[in-house]
Amino acid sequence: ILEWLAVGRVDVGLAYNPAPAAAFDIRVVLEEPLCLIGPRADRRLPSRLRLADLPRFPLILPSQPNALRRLVEARLAGLGLRPQVAMEIDAVPAILELVAEGHGYALLPLRALQGAAAAPRLAATAVAQPALKSALAIVTSAQRPSTPLQQAAMRMIEELAGPAPGAG
Repeated sequence: ILEWLAVGRVDVGLAYNPAPAAAFDIRVVLEEPLCLIGPRADRRLPSRLRLADLPRFPLILPSQPNALRRLVEARLAGLGLRPQVAMEIDAVPAILELVAEGHGYALLPLRALQGAAAAPRLAATAVAQPALKSALAIVTSAQRPSTPLQQAAMRMIEELAGPAPGAG
């Protein structure tokens, strides 16, 4: 999507955790805390979890270049740590089913459990100290002027996403 924006193929894009760049205007519309998700009966799942403790858990993560995966690896690298990747699966329902069966843990927003078939068999703990949040952003080109249609599309996206982070 960022490549399409850069070459003018699209005017507006939605991207998770986009890196700041001079070529783009980035407006975060939704931030979601990430949770460690494990089997409900698992006694290893803590009630509180520090970011530095994540490498203790075998994670089932999306493969690179997934934005969530990049976020997790970058934040742990900032602490001199690496995630313990048990499996790479790109479909969230499949990740949740594998977690429910005891094959590892997921690192996803709590929203991922809504409506999931495996949800009743799972429990979640938010990552804290520091919090680990995934951000959904509207991205536009900083090189091209905004059009009325683009502005209307961005307003619609913001309304659907809900209140902006930090608003209230």
